[in-house]
Amino acid sequence: MFALFEPPGDFFEPRSDYKVHRIKEHEVGFLDKLAVQYYGSNNEELWWVIALANAIVDPEREMYPGMTLAIPPQAAVVQFLARIGNAVT
Repeated sequence: MFALFEPPGDFFEPRSDYKVHRIKEHEVGFLDKLAVQYYGSNNEELWWVIALANAIVDPEREMYPGMTLAIPPQAAVVQFLARIGNAVT
């Protein structure tokens, strides 16, 4: 993983403020729709946050109905994006 985009160490460890989402059959491969559900409309581009938090590389192949995903809270996402923004400027 590129150091520039390396998440904080605890990003992969679900915390009490993470939400848990159980994948339904029609959601397999659609992390962008989950990003909208949890982070609001116009935030489908944050699908990668959910993928990163759950170590998913290929959502279509790695997701399955009944799978549970840890959904980082929006505050953690904002903090992570600020860190990335500061690293590239």
